[in-house]
Amino acid sequence: MKKRIVLIGAACLSALALCGAEKTWTGSAGDALFSSDANWSPSGAPADGDSLLFANTSAISVTNDLAGYTFSGIAASGSGAVTFQDTGHEFTLSGDVTVSGSGVLNIGVPRADASNFLRDGR
Repeated sequence: MKKRIVLIGAACLSALALCGAEKTWTGSAGDALFSSDANWSPSGAPADGDSLLFANTSAISVTNDLAGYTFSGIAASGSGAVTFQDTGHEFTLSGDVTVSGSGVLNIGVPRADASNFLRDGR
């Protein structure tokens, strides 16, 4: 019985690692860096597999200072523009890039992806 519980627990942890979390940009750290825990909700810098959400109402510039990460998607749903500053830190997208509402998403950084770019889900 114990062996079965351990195997089920390991399988659940593996699934969570593959799915990632949704991280919402707050900008609370005041430094625009992806690596700053306080810039995200829930608190903590994005990890491999996380999806990123920017729901800002004013224009912001953000800096990806995390090299070599894979994000499961990026979404902009606010009314302000989001600009990724080019620091040369490449990232990979394994999911879609979605912009909804009147927001704008400017990704001028090196990236590798197999993503769809969607406007209002289309």
